[in-house]
Amino acid sequence: DIPTAIAGFTPESLLAATYSTLRQLIEGTHFLDNCYPQVARPGGNVGAQRQLEKTMQVSDANWRGVGIIPKSGFSLKPELKAHDARQAFPSYEEPGRKRAGEMPPGCDCARVVLGKIYPNECILYGRACHPRHPIGPCMVSDEGACRIWWATGVREPKAQVVG
Repeated sequence: DIPTAIAGFTPESLLAATYSTLRQLIEGTHFLDNCYPQVARPGGNVGAQRQLEKTMQVSDANWRGVGIIPKSGFSLKPELKAHDARQAFPSYEEPGRKRAGEMPPGCDCARVVLGKIYPNECILYGRACHPRHPIGPCMVSDEGACRIWWATGVREPKAQVVG
């Protein structure tokens, strides 16, 4: 029951998806609107779907800073465990190592992704965290909210340093 739109990375596609989502909210409707038809086709990518069915199973996933969401991710099917990096590199799971889903200290990426704060409201934004020294996943990735915010020219931190 949530208005949804598929968008690409172009300004036109993002604006079309934003418009569609807002229109659905105003009209009290909800449906999936494809605002990226040049790539996202009706029925999806059948070849990719076949590969997913062949190799993966739906599993619980730990989303960075959000926590575990049941049945929201994929993991290799048991018969492919010989190809699982977690099996090949068990030290990755050692206590003390950063776990999947954990944020670096002070990083507010999870609240940014959840829409609770703007990127420049993170205490690290523009101070310790910037494209030349990214700290959290929102600044590391070219598609990350903080990196995009920075690329649009918003360089000044809004959060106040306390202390």
